[in-house]
Amino acid sequence: MTTTGYALSDAELSRLTTAFHEAGHAVAAVVLGGRVHRATVDGEHPHTEYDLLPAGTDAAVSYAGPWAEARWTLGRTPGPADMHRALVTHRADDRALCAAGGPSEGAEVVGLLERCWPAVKELTTRLYFDGQVDHADVCAALGLTDDGGPASLGLALIKAGLRVTTQSGGVS
Repeated sequence: MTTTGYALSDAELSRLTTAFHEAGHAVAAVVLGGRVHRATVDGEHPHTEYDLLPAGTDAAVSYAGPWAEARWTLGRTPGPADMHRALVTHRADDRALCAAGGPSEGAEVVGLLERCWPAVKELTTRLYFDGQVDHADVCAALGLTDDGGPASLGLALIKAGLRVTTQSGGVS
């Protein structure tokens, strides 16, 4: 059997998995009306910094990172057992979800993340190669022509299911 694809090293695979995780947090934060300061996969502690999250969205943003990582790893939408396994390895996200009332408090974001999956993948690519992204990068991946936030027509259309992001960052 011959392979035509590129085989990732363990370090490359780990970086890609981490990039999916952080991209999930970043996309969820923006789609839910927040502002991403920076998401990074470089260094010892990859993380996503955001502010101005609307009240009640912390759990969904915490859930989004492990969900996106599991979605990519499994190649399908993760179920509750998959998410349980994902949260075991991501203690900070698990603690945030427990403080909010449990993982089910964050699961409301799944439909939005599925709708925005092409944007998550695009942002992951940028994170993987550049090491970090900011709010403008997330908005570009989502195909927003504005800066996001509560008054964003583009985000309202995405949330309503009337606008789906494409792999190229545009919308259809």
